[in-house]
Amino acid sequence: MKLPEDKHLGQCDHCKTEVPLDAVVCAACGARWGSSTGRTRQQVYEMGKVKVKMGLIGGAFFAVFFAITIYFESGWMLLSMALGFLAGPICVGWIIGGLLSMRKAKTNLSIQWWRQS
Repeated sequence: MKLPEDKHLGQCDHCKTEVPLDAVVCAACGARWGSSTGRTRQQVYEMGKVKVKMGLIGGAFFAVFFAITIYFESGWMLLSMALGFLAGPICVGWIIGGLLSMRKAKTNLSIQWWRQS
């Protein structure tokens, strides 16, 4: 999904000087246009997609490992239970965190003029 670029109005919000529309840094005060992390909406969205994929792949790996150890009645079953108990919530957290990042990038990521203190 391609997200639209956020453009400023040609004026820095900090020092109120005119800024060219294609500039991302104010020459007068050094403020930057964008999010406070320095990432664009598209970058935040793509990072969220990667987190969701990591969570799904990790969860699938642990589920397959657990199913195989149960099927073969292996001694590794206790290890797979511990992995599922400890790593399962981490995978779910990656999925939820990635979905929240994707949603934030689409709706309410704060794009504005900002300065480091």
